Amino acid sequence: MRVTGDCFLAARFAGRFAADFFALERETTFGAFFRFVPAEAFVAGFALAALTLGWPLAASVAGRIYMKIGFRRTALIGGAVVVIGSGLLTLLSARSSVWMVAATCFVLGLGMGFVASPTLIAAQSSVEWERRGVVTGTFVFGRSMGSALGVAIFGAIANAALSRRIGGHVSSTAAAIPVDVLNHAVHGVFLASAVVALLLAAAVLIMPNTSVRDPAAAPS
Repeated sequence: MRVTGDCFLAARFAGRFAADFFALERETTFGAFFRFVPAEAFVAGFALAALTLGWPLAASVAGRIYMKIGFRRTALIGGAVVVIGSGLLTLLSARSSVWMVAATCFVLGLGMGFVASPTLIAAQSSVEWERRGVVTGTFVFGRSMGSALGVAIFGAIANAALSRRIGGHVSSTAAAIPVDVLNHAVHGVFLASAVVALLLAAAVLIMPNTSVRDPAAAPS
C-alpha cells in the first residue's frame, strides 16, 4: 500500500503497466494480422521478431542515456517512439508489405525498451534499500497484470468487431474468418492500441525527473 500510495511510484508503475498492457497484445494481434498479409510463415515470423529485437536493443542503450539525462526524459523518448509506432500501426492494411510490418514492430520494440528499463530503475532508485524488493515485486506483478489485461481487453475489442460484422457467430480460428472482416477487427485493435500509447506517454509525463542515486548511499 505504501508503494502504490506514493504518487511518483504510481506514475512509474502506470507507465510500466501500460507498456506491458500494450506489448504482449502486439504479438497476439499480429498473428491474426498476418492472416491477410501476403507473406510466408517463415518471413512473417522474422517480421514479428523485429519487435523482440528492438526492445533489448533500446534497453541496452537506455542505461547510458538515463545516466546522462535522467529517467523521465529517457522514458519520454520511449513514449514518443511508442506513439509514433502506434500511428504506423493504424496505417497498416491488407496491402501493407511485410517490410512495413517489420519496421513498425521494430519501432514499437525500440519504444518499449526505452520505457521499460527507466521506469523500473527509477522506481527502485527512489526508495530506501529495504523497500526495493517490494517495489521490484510490484513491478513484476504489474507486468503480469498488464499483459493479461491487454490480451483480454484487446481480444474483447476484436471479438466485438467480428460479432458485429458476421452476426454474432465468431469462429475459433482466424483461417475461417473472411479476410475483410478480420482486417476490420484488427484495425480496431490497432486504433485502441494508439489510445493506450497516448495513456502510456501521459503516465511517463507525470514522472519526476530523477537520476540514479549515489552508490555510496548503499548500505554496507
